[in-house]
Amino acid sequence: MRALGLWLICAAMLLSAGCWGRGQVEGGFAGALDEYREAVLANAPRRAYRLLDPETQQKMPYAQFEREWKANRKEMVHEARLMKTKNARMQAVIHLRKDVTATMVAEKPGQWRVEDAPGLRPTPSEPAQLIRLLVTALERRDLPMYLSLLSPAYQKAVADELELKIRQIEKAGEQMSTTSGSGEVARIPLDATGAVLLVLRKVNGAWRVDGWETARSGKGK
Repeated sequence: MRALGLWLICAAMLLSAGCWGRGQVEGGFAGALDEYREAVLANAPRRAYRLLDPETQQKMPYAQFEREWKANRKEMVHEARLMKTKNARMQAVIHLRKDVTATMVAEKPGQWRVEDAPGLRPTPSEPAQLIRLLVTALERRDLPMYLSLLSPAYQKAVADELELKIRQIEKAGEQMSTTSGSGEVARIPLDATGAVLLVLRKVNGAWRVDGWETARSGKGK
């Protein structure tokens, strides 16, 4: 998981406010990520580090960056090979209230536009349009847009289920001492009875959530 964390730190710094570090990247967000991706695949940490902005370099000295790089090399290469940078863009979700958000996107440094906000949510006038919008929301992994397309009652049911999952995962953190696993797989009870288990699995050297199981059936949820 630390490899993904390093990716997120670097991607956020590369894409923020047009600040490209010591080497100016002319290809926008996609160009910045392409250069970083190529540095990862070429095992060139110094080249990647030069792409970070000075503030990030101060927070993460090169010695620390290099240690993280070496420790997470396998996972970083795996993530780099999966990256599709052609249409990269920066997205910011602004929480206006607990359940009200606005989404802004930028495809070029410093050029932001509002993509979604209260009052701009789609209002489909026919079932076929609703289906298309649902597909779009799921493809974008856009939870606010998806929720806006649900009926009030179903919105509440989905929100309640998300809250339940949050509480269960928090409970899993409290139950870590009871984790059992073979070294590659760990099953963490989400409550005192152990009726529901959170299944974690090592994938390419990093831990990932592999699903949910009930102690009785053993089937994922």
